[in-house]
Amino acid sequence: MERRGEGASGEQLLFYGTTAPRGRAVCLQGFLGPLRCRGVPFAVTAALAAQELHSPTSADGTKCILVAKVLTGSPALDRSRRPALHIFSAEDAYPLYLLTCRRLGAA
Repeated sequence: MERRGEGASGEQLLFYGTTAPRGRAVCLQGFLGPLRCRGVPFAVTAALAAQELHSPTSADGTKCILVAKVLTGSPALDRSRRPALHIFSAEDAYPLYLLTCRRLGAA
């Protein structure tokens, strides 16, 4: 059985909070290029990726979140036992969308 955002091959849509410049660089070069690290922390929800720790608020009050397709392995794991953040190899992630958002009520 497939869960929302997860295909039969073990791919999952996950979220990565970042800054606008880094987000644009990842879109152009993939996760391996601008991050210069092998392990990338992905959040299971956009709300977690939008937290200040993961996506600092820019000068204009916006935040950036990348939606990525990540090869996660077996889709048979129990979701209740999975942590909110997962670290996957940069080679196993493909950036799909760069979202820019602003907190409701923010000027």
